[in-house]
Amino acid sequence: VYNACPELPEPVLRGTEGRFQVSDVPGLSLHYADAGARDGPVVVLLHGWPDSLHSWRLLSPHLDPRLRVISISLRGFGDSWLDAEDQASRSPHPLPDMSIATLAGDVQALLGRLGVSSAAVCGYSLGALVARQMAAGLAVGGAPRVQ
Repeated sequence: VYNACPELPEPVLRGTEGRFQVSDVPGLSLHYADAGARDGPVVVLLHGWPDSLHSWRLLSPHLDPRLRVISISLRGFGDSWLDAEDQASRSPHPLPDMSIATLAGDVQALLGRLGVSSAAVCGYSLGALVARQMAAGLAVGGAPRVQ
């Protein structure tokens, strides 16, 4: 099937890429991309298992430029990681809490840091579970920030 498909260009993520330090775990930071109109409606894109924010690279250039689009690599995926020193100190359990509620809390904390008070959240696979947790108001660490 893949050989029959035309080769697509590899678009790069547009906007600002950044890191957000997760407060409950020393050394853990989330990788995110923030693109589009800073004053526009916010859309958050959450990847599935076992992907990263780069899974949205083909879709995001086609979204309305009036939107502010924030894509996030959830903790433990992509470039959201523990630095080597902190990871070694946690052995034999190198990853912190990976519950859906905690992942949703990470997203909400990042949105708060970016000054986002409300957002539409889109996810697939694992990202859909995180989005649902946020919509239900069950994220660790705060009030829901989704519409």
